[in-house]
Amino acid sequence: MPKLAIALLVGVLGLGLNMSVMAKSVKMDMYSLSSGYKKFQKATEAQSALNALSQMNDAVKEAQQALPKSLKKVDETDQKHTEYQALLMQLQAEIQQAITLTEAGQLDQAKMRVEKIDEIKKQGHQNFK
Repeated sequence: MPKLAIALLVGVLGLGLNMSVMAKSVKMDMYSLSSGYKKFQKATEAQSALNALSQMNDAVKEAQQALPKSLKKVDETDQKHTEYQALLMQLQAEIQQAITLTEAGQLDQAKMRVEKIDEIKKQGHQNFK
């Protein structure tokens, strides 16, 4: 019986921790996106730039699976949901273009292209914080 109680307690605590992590997901994803952006801007060689872009791409993919705090109480049919997903898709497209340029040996052009990511990120932060 005590083993069952312990297993139940561990399960409940694990679920609570999981929900806590999920609640912070978009904030953590945006932090990861910003961190990757800074790493990319500092990169002087293709491999470190690609690693940073991969980090950014992963963060955007994760953010697509969650909602920012400002949208959690908004009806799913609201246009704000569509706008949020559209901004994330724009981010993904810009990151993919930067990856393509970097893989082609055009790191400087990729860095210029990535400035658009910062603009999209700021727009999203302003609209959905």
